[in-house]
Amino acid sequence: MLLPARRLLVSAQAIRGGARYKSTTPTMVAGPLATSAKVFGGLNAAGLAISLAADTHVHLDLIGTGAFAAAAAATRGRTASTYMVGAWSARLAGFLFYRALTGGKDLRLEDTLSTAAGCAAFWT
Repeated sequence: MLLPARRLLVSAQAIRGGARYKSTTPTMVAGPLATSAKVFGGLNAAGLAISLAADTHVHLDLIGTGAFAAAAAATRGRTASTYMVGAWSARLAGFLFYRALTGGKDLRLEDTLSTAAGCAAFWT
């Protein structure tokens, strides 16, 4: 059985994404890498601001390691690796934050974070 020419044309347009079937989704969506870069950049900027404003090391591991969990959540990936990275980084950030609360300052970073240039170098 032969199909009418008009029906074939409509089918061809639908396959190619023709004018009759316009998509409502945006075409320029940031990929997971760009989303992760934005999350890491924003959290590193917040960490730098806190380091410059306050004389504390409590936030270092929480923000630094927690950025991995935030980036995994922001990419909205539904894969096992995304969930595993999020769980691993949340657990590690929690442990390191607890250790920083009980210990106070991180002596390994005392010299680095004592100057503004050292803080900027640490968070970049």
